[in-house]
Amino acid sequence: MFEHVIATAQTLLADLDLTTYRAEVGDHLRAHHAIRDLPDVPTESAPLVCVDGGVAHEQTDSLTWIAAVGVSSDGTAQAPATMVLPVTASAERSRSMLMALCEVATALTVLDRQGEVWLDGSLATPLISIATGLLVSDPQTASLVSDVLTETNADVLIGDYVQYATQGQVRAMPKQDTASGYCHAWADQIGGETGQWLTEQRDRLVATSLLGPGQWLMPRPAAEALRVHAKTATDAPASVRAWSGMLEELLGYWRDEVDAHVTYFVPAHADTRAVKIEYTTAADSTDDAAVDLAGQLCARASAEMVGPRIREPLAQYQADALAKREVTSLITQLQGVAASKFMHTHPGAVTGYRT
Repeated sequence: MFEHVIATAQTLLADLDLTTYRAEVGDHLRAHHAIRDLPDVPTESAPLVCVDGGVAHEQTDSLTWIAAVGVSSDGTAQAPATMVLPVTASAERSRSMLMALCEVATALTVLDRQGEVWLDGSLATPLISIATGLLVSDPQTASLVSDVLTETNADVLIGDYVQYATQGQVRAMPKQDTASGYCHAWADQIGGETGQWLTEQRDRLVATSLLGPGQWLMPRPAAEALRVHAKTATDAPASVRAWSGMLEELLGYWRDEVDAHVTYFVPAHADTRAVKIEYTTAADSTDDAAVDLAGQLCARASAEMVGPRIREPLAQYQADALAKREVTSLITQLQGVAASKFMHTHPGAVTGYRT
């Protein structure tokens, strides 16, 4: 039953095969010193403190209960939050929005204390999730979403996050991405058949093929991390439109004033997939400083990747595991409180198809 799918996969993989073009692209990059060896990790470097979020929900016959947390890998910062919605198509976006608010709150706590934070995901992921949460037209749900934004001081959270980013203190390690900025830049430089092929590729796959253990790419501007806008439905209630306008103003500063960069590296001790790092630099930083910082960040992250089964810095793995544990506990507690309150008076609020 899988023959057709396997045959299709073989065709797709043939299109992605780098064998024909790897040598030419690699020679070009080495000639321009775009592939470099990881520097030594400075002895005074602080351990990475990563932030991740977790979200869980329970949909019953009449309500959707949502729990979210943001946690730091060292266990010193945490932001839990809960909300309830009617059963609507907006629940998934609201889940992501709530988790993003928790992540930003936790990241700010770490930044206040450490002066640096590493996000599990893109620099823009929490901003996109919060903005997407505003795409709601149901008046009741819109009111509840607006209440959550007000209760969490979302405008202050986002404003502070943007401010730290403009100061060059935010880093991120996305596990998944579809960026092709490197490939298109190299395509313009190389041209010909190889250039045409590059325009159809994605950065991570090509970087994984070109980089050896302990190597990293010269950084490029992370334009993909700055394409964030706050939009809302044309029939959105006034409260949501107000939040959308406020968020779009803050995102204007993000797009215009944040200097974001991206690089990839392969860990020094393991020939594995390339790891993407997005980071910001201060407005007064020089190009050379941005390059030096990229090398330092890659070296620090590489030093904290402890083995072939954990393909990320240990701190990022720990944040993910802690977030899952904490949100499981939080949704369980929320369900228990809801059941004790509504089981006999409004059973549809706490019961669903499965137990």
